[in-house]
Amino acid sequence: MLHYYTDSQIVLHWIYSSPHKWKIFVGNRINQIHETSEKTQWAHVIGEENPSDCCSRGLDPSELKNFKLWWSGPEWLKDPNYKKPIFNPTSCTNENVEKEAKPVVATVTQKEGNHVLQRLTDISSWPKALRVMDVLMQVARNKRFKTHPILPSRIAEAENQIAKLIQQEAYPGLEKAIQNQFVTKEYKHFRSLNPFKDSCGLIRVGGRLRRSTFPYEKKHPIIVPANHQIMKTLILYTHYKLGHAGKQVINAHLRNKWWMPNANKTIKVVID
Repeated sequence: MLHYYTDSQIVLHWIYSSPHKWKIFVGNRINQIHETSEKTQWAHVIGEENPSDCCSRGLDPSELKNFKLWWSGPEWLKDPNYKKPIFNPTSCTNENVEKEAKPVVATVTQKEGNHVLQRLTDISSWPKALRVMDVLMQVARNKRFKTHPILPSRIAEAENQIAKLIQQEAYPGLEKAIQNQFVTKEYKHFRSLNPFKDSCGLIRVGGRLRRSTFPYEKKHPIIVPANHQIMKTLILYTHYKLGHAGKQVINAHLRNKWWMPNANKTIKVVID
């Protein structure tokens, strides 16, 4: 296993936390780190043992030739009995850590949310969220699971199940509003989408595209809120997948399966 070291305990604190906790610039970088490594692979190295500090602090050319730290790294790297130190995030109390934290808005609700959805919200990677949902579905179905790669058919199934949970949380009265033909004002802004509930229990966009030759999911995308934390994870994943594409390209790509009201506004916030 590869190990990564930094002499900044502030950065380690960010890495050991969810990227959603931090402001956009730091959050995006931490998400990239989480995509390519596990947080447990990261550890602290003191500045005096950090070879990169030779550059930042400056080193005379006459000293560089015999400067072992630059050429070979710290001595403990050669020790076969060396054990990587365990970083404890609670031990870092530097006020600079919280300078990059998003403002916290407290809300009070009497309704307890879905536990599965709450846990998925803590995952900063869309593919990882799908794998977790796939495992949960396997356990629910077979009382066991295997660790083999997730199949394309099961990816779609996991996506649909996540979408269903989000709809239940974000639009608890939408199905009833559809049945009552939007007589109440609460969901009246969905009326123009001509939404319907499909055989899997998902609420999709209706409309004139049903007569087109497009694939079913493109004709009838799933309605989800763009500002839901899990959908923000999907937006960020799509941004990287499309080579850091702009908001219009991302939205057009997502509409092949997802219909997110006011998506461009959320996409801009996520990728900036």
